[in-house]
Amino acid sequence: MLNPDLNPNPSQFKIGSPIPPAFHLLLFPPRIPESQLASDGYEKEFSPPPPFSKRMWAGGNFTWNLNNPLKVQDNVKQILTITNAEKKPSVNGDFVLVRQSRELFNDGGLSMTEERDYVYLPIEKSSKSPRNLFPYSPASQRKFTPTKITLFRYSALTFNSHFIHYDPLYTRDVEGYPDCLVHGPLTCTLLLDHINRYISASNLKLSSFSYRAVSPLFVGQEVTLNLRLKSSSDSESVFDLWASNQEGNTVMYGKAICN
Repeated sequence: MLNPDLNPNPSQFKIGSPIPPAFHLLLFPPRIPESQLASDGYEKEFSPPPPFSKRMWAGGNFTWNLNNPLKVQDNVKQILTITNAEKKPSVNGDFVLVRQSRELFNDGGLSMTEERDYVYLPIEKSSKSPRNLFPYSPASQRKFTPTKITLFRYSALTFNSHFIHYDPLYTRDVEGYPDCLVHGPLTCTLLLDHINRYISASNLKLSSFSYRAVSPLFVGQEVTLNLRLKSSSDSESVFDLWASNQEGNTVMYGKAICN
């Protein structure tokens, strides 16, 4: 159901074919009753106490078992562990970091692992000012504009009821952003879709990806997906990936390793 937004090859979704990278993020959505959600519409199962109630998807990493990929119609089991939860200082004030580890298994055993970082800030604290972290010429570039429909569909697919993705009044009046925010995992998925297309004509396969969200991306704002080859050897190729907003500032960056 995600593929109409990303426009991949429909043959990717034949029974028994590997699912595209990051599409596993649609699995295991939160099943929290509405009465138990936080005041911002999001789950609070792993949230710190006040005043740290402004939540951001900060980044993470994926490692894929190339010998046992997740495939269409696999039976999948997930083990979720909180590996770190701590209050940390910064030049802009304290924040709370919560790190999750997720292991995904199919009938063949471990298929992939994911580490996911959430950052919680006081509600009044603003995010960092955006800037261009990658003043390089990309080897490949693609543009995409996430619309209100894109955000609605992704929220529905991931069962994400966080107001910042669909309620512009809440987003502006409470959290201080100019408009609704694009989901961090959606931007991550777009970057992985970009490199997956780029390497599709080669024998390379994604084996790991680490990424960091550094500033918000807003609905209706064109995002440019970039990549460049950073290094290459007989055993692996390393790519820089980054997403830029329409002002040219970096909103997310990452490193992909292909074998």
